[in-house]
Amino acid sequence: MSDAKKTILIVDDSEIDREILKNILLEEFDVIDVSGGSKALELLKADSDTKIDGMLIDIYMPVMDGFSLLSNLLRNGIRNIPIIMISADALKENILKAAKFGVTAFIKKPFDRKIVLGKVGQLFNVKEDDFIHEEEIDTNLTDKSRAEIEQYSQKLKLLYESFLKDNNMDTELFKKVRELMHFMLEQYSLENPEKKLSSELIAIICDAAYLYDIGKMVVSKNEKEVSGLTETANSPFYTHTAAGSALVRLNNSKDVAFFTKICSEICLQHHEKFDGTGFPNALFGTSISIYAQMCSIAIEFSKTLISTGFDAAYEAIEAQKEAFNPDLCYMLKCMRQRLIAFYKS
Repeated sequence: MSDAKKTILIVDDSEIDREILKNILLEEFDVIDVSGGSKALELLKADSDTKIDGMLIDIYMPVMDGFSLLSNLLRNGIRNIPIIMISADALKENILKAAKFGVTAFIKKPFDRKIVLGKVGQLFNVKEDDFIHEEEIDTNLTDKSRAEIEQYSQKLKLLYESFLKDNNMDTELFKKVRELMHFMLEQYSLENPEKKLSSELIAIICDAAYLYDIGKMVVSKNEKEVSGLTETANSPFYTHTAAGSALVRLNNSKDVAFFTKICSEICLQHHEKFDGTGFPNALFGTSISIYAQMCSIAIEFSKTLISTGFDAAYEAIEAQKEAFNPDLCYMLKCMRQRLIAFYKS
């Protein structure tokens, strides 16, 4: 994180909860707190030299609750502040509703210091070792984990394919992305044996990549038209990337943690670019998940492959090489003959 402290705005009608959060965050952030949505809106609309870098908003507040505040922020053109919702009960319907506004994450009451610092740190792309996080995800899957991951990923796939069918969209692109991801992951595993990517883990990551655009189930075309927003770096409040990331994390079982972590990162970051020009968070270089980086290449390659052919697909990656990890571009080039053999067959 840069030397200049980021400023966090806490919006909660509970003075006790505001004080707890302030005590957790003040060491690393500048903190402003207000007791309700109306006061937050007044503060954000006022001409001020104070720049709010992130917000923690309670759902249940009198007069103007959290969701009403989110709606008012959009109405007033305030769309560039990452947001975490806070609540004693992170209900499924609240998570889905929040996802439509591009809310980054949920923090449950009572507050856990590690979780609060971890989630707020993620807003600003803080490195893993800058905050204490929840325990590392175990890649040594149990039989129970394997079964639950298979069941959950298939459930999401069926839901998504039903959405695609209802909207007269086919699955060809997503299948091509999954195919190319498989080739890239196998090559990546050979070049990076320390990653210990078994064929089983590779298959799970490929299933996650298939769902990279699942957020479009939440952020419907009609809603985007009504809001007048487009999916660019200037509209992080209302993007399918955050919606997809929130959606796949609805299942918080430890047994599916490997899948949900990879899938939520891919959903959130597949529009990020290696040169920092992507969205929703303009991440740069290796701050983007390696699997999201692969998926970004796989999407561009597969779209061009379907429309124009194999050679054009390679040229499309080369033409945008600043946007992609150079090591992954080189890896793709090394796989050329293998891919030619596969696609020609």
